[in-house]
Amino acid sequence: MTNKAFVWIRDNKWLVAGVVIAVFNPIPSGVVLGIVMLTEEKLAKIGKIVLAISIIVVTFLIFIFLQDRSR
Repeated sequence: MTNKAFVWIRDNKWLVAGVVIAVFNPIPSGVVLGIVMLTEEKLAKIGKIVLAISIIVVTFLIFIFLQDRSR
């Protein structure tokens, strides 16, 4: 990684942490973290991104689960 990548990650640490949590644990943690971020004025934009990713991942998991059960 270059120094620019490290600087970007450092500057966007809340976004990176939120996306990682939303992807690996979308239902409880991703949704809760997204809602909490929405309540903070400085983190509202990041909260929308985290909440959206959580909802997308949950929808994808439900779709996969329902496809598997229909066989």
